[in-house]
Amino acid sequence: MTRLEVIRAFRDWAVSATGLADSKVRMAEANDVRPAMPYATVQALETVAQGLPEKTSVGSSGYVVVSGHRTTTMRLAFFGSAGYDYAEKARLGIARDDLIIPALAAGISVQGLAGPIQNISAPRGTDFEDRFVVDFFVGWVATVTDNTSGGTIENIDSTATVGGIASDIDV
Repeated sequence: MTRLEVIRAFRDWAVSATGLADSKVRMAEANDVRPAMPYATVQALETVAQGLPEKTSVGSSGYVVVSGHRTTTMRLAFFGSAGYDYAEKARLGIARDDLIIPALAAGISVQGLAGPIQNISAPRGTDFEDRFVVDFFVGWVATVTDNTSGGTIENIDSTATVGGIASDIDV
């Protein structure tokens, strides 16, 4: 799974969790006309590797898959006077079975909250814009497929010298 696929899957989860129309949940980095309020934005903040990568054994195909568990902090920002209520719906969505199963099928696990709902309302032009954010931990698996059919190392012969004593090493 790629980072962009994670963001898109989380966005789909957010649409279902909040009940906002598909056109009202957009990427935070979108450079187009903002929709009418209320609306929400999705943003990936940071991704942390969990543990060490895992590798499948090389089969007759010559391909090996390297994978690693990741946790990405995803931010939902809600704009408009009902923003807090939508943030609360999203927050409660982490326990809804009707959202958990499709998220897992899409390759993500919305695992928990990374903090409280924050009110970050601010002036916008001559008005005041209501804004609320809530962050979630989203688990997923990053994978890379490598073609090793160019050959595998069958034998390594080496000599190591430790404390003046030479030893042959065969691997």
